[in-house]
Amino acid sequence: MLFVAWVYDQVFHCCRRVEKLLFKEEDENVIPLSKLPWLWLGFVDDEGNILDYTNIIKIVNIPNVHVTSTFLTNVADLDVIGKWQYMDQTLQIQDFPSEGFVINYVADEPANQEKTD
Repeated sequence: MLFVAWVYDQVFHCCRRVEKLLFKEEDENVIPLSKLPWLWLGFVDDEGNILDYTNIIKIVNIPNVHVTSTFLTNVADLDVIGKWQYMDQTLQIQDFPSEGFVINYVADEPANQEKTD
């Protein structure tokens, strides 16, 4: 009977975790992926392994946020040697520039709000 209770507990908690992942609301302060200067963002270690960080690293909407490779390494908590790469809008994979990107994103106004003069 104890085993049945353990199995039930495991299944219940697994279902709750899946539900949280599938139905969580997007953070309003995160810049949408479609507004970033890259379509894909990844890290290539010194052995040639490619780690995809496109959906993992969320860039918070702060005015004039400056995204550099050092910033990405700190956010991703990496301690291996390698380089950051990205795919630009022309679908070319490029090394992440040393000067980084300055992202100025202004959220769209909600459609149901009326503008007043």
